[in-house]
Amino acid sequence: MTGARTSGKPATQDPLATPEGVRRLVTAAIAAPSVHNTQPWRFVLSRGALELHADASRRLPVIDPRGRSMTVGCGAALLNARLAMLTTGHRPDVRVLAGAGHDSSLLAEIRTGPRVTAPTAERRLYAAIHTRHSNRAPFTARRVPDDAWAALAAAARTEGAELWPVERHAVPELLDLVGWAEQRLESDPAYEAELDQWTCDRHRLDGVPRYAFGPASSRQGVRVREFAADGTAGEPAAFERHPQLAVLMTRGDGPATWLGAGQALQRVLLTAADLGVATNLLTQPLDVWDMDRRATAARYDTGRHIQAIVRVGYGPRAPSTPRRPVSDVLETAPPDTRG
Repeated sequence: MTGARTSGKPATQDPLATPEGVRRLVTAAIAAPSVHNTQPWRFVLSRGALELHADASRRLPVIDPRGRSMTVGCGAALLNARLAMLTTGHRPDVRVLAGAGHDSSLLAEIRTGPRVTAPTAERRLYAAIHTRHSNRAPFTARRVPDDAWAALAAAARTEGAELWPVERHAVPELLDLVGWAEQRLESDPAYEAELDQWTCDRHRLDGVPRYAFGPASSRQGVRVREFAADGTAGEPAAFERHPQLAVLMTRGDGPATWLGAGQALQRVLLTAADLGVATNLLTQPLDVWDMDRRATAARYDTGRHIQAIVRVGYGPRAPSTPRRPVSDVLETAPPDTRG
C-alpha cells in the first residue's frame, strides 16, 4: 500500500543508532494498513527507544469511538517495525504500554535487542511488506488450499490470536450481517460525511484515492464497502457468491489486546501476500459494533472478541495507496524532556 520500498539488504549496526536505521524501521512501519488509510500513528525517538504513539487526530470518531480500529492499525505498524529490526540482525525488544495509564497516546516502545539471525520466514514477511495491498476487486472461484489456510492460522497464533475459517454453510449468514451493517452505515449522514473526508479526490498522501475504491458491488454475494457515496464507482461488479472468509479472534478486549490483534492481523496479511493470496477486510459489522459500544468504552471483558473479518482468495493485482513521508510521522524528543 505504499510506493516506498524497504531494502532487503541486512544491516549490522544498531538500527536505532543511525538516521538510516531509524528510517528503515519507520518506512516499514508506515506501510501497514489502516482503516480508510488514515495512518493513525506517529513515532518518537527517545533515549535509545523508538516510541509508537496513536495519533488521535486521525481517529474516526463516528465508526471508531473507542479507538479500537486506530489501535489495530498501530499494531500492524508495530509488527512491520519489528520485522524491519529483525532483518538488521537484532532482536526487537518491545514493551507494550497501551492501556497502562501513562501517556494515553503511547502504545509501545521498541529497543534494540541482542544480535540474532533472522529466520528465512521472517525475511520473507519483511519482503512482503511492500507487496501487500488491500484487494477490493472480485476474486475468482479458485479455493485457497489447506496448507495456505494452515499457514495463515499459524501466523495468527504466533501473535497470540486465533484465525478461524468460516465454514461454507455459515458464510451466507455472515454475508447477511455484512450487508446489514453496510446498509446501516450508508443510512447514517455522519458516517457518509466521515467517509467523504477520507475518500475525496484531492491530491493527498492519506485516505483512499478513487483509483483504489474497487468496483461497486452488485449486492449479490460479498458486500464490500461502498467508498463512492456519489455513485461514481462505475458499473457494479459481480463479486463471489461463495467467498472464502475468516475471523481473527482474541481473548479479551481493550487497548493492549487491540495492539496485539493488529500485529496478528498484519502477520496474517503478510503471510497471505507471501503465498500469493489476496486479502480484503470486511469491517462494516465491527464498525457498527464499535459505534454501539460507545457507552461501554471503559469496560472490557475477558471473553473472545472478533477483531477482523478477512476475505481471502485470488484476484487481479491490487493498486497501492499513498503514504505520508517519514518526516511527517517521526520526531526526536529533546534529551531533557524524558526524566
